[in-house]
Amino acid sequence: MIRRRGENWQVTVYVGLDPVTGSERRISRTVPGTPGQKRAPKAARDLEARLLTEAGAGEHREARVTVQQLLELWLAQAGPDLSPTTLYGYRRYIDRLLVPRIGAVHLDKLTTASLDRLYRTLRDAGGEGG
Repeated sequence: MIRRRGENWQVTVYVGLDPVTGSERRISRTVPGTPGQKRAPKAARDLEARLLTEAGAGEHREARVTVQQLLELWLAQAGPDLSPTTLYGYRRYIDRLLVPRIGAVHLDKLTTASLDRLYRTLRDAGGEGG
């Protein structure tokens, strides 16, 4: 979608759903315009075409969510259905073992190899993570 924003033109393209919240994600860029300009300039139309192509190829679907954020969201949603002891155990495990190792990793960068390394580290340390 291209629309006028003051003297500029805003190009907005849908890029998919947020993997955690399920809400729509869009990217937006601005192209300079001129006073009184009635039609979007070629630069805006070209930008829209490029962004649509990139979105179709999945280039803008990166998860902006970290493993820690996903775990916190899961714990907040699951917590009311858990016993206090279970909730405490999950919180302790997340805080002591997962967050220090992979909490800062963005979901789109999380790989099976990084999870395998985590499992191996925990196994070698007897499940306590050293």
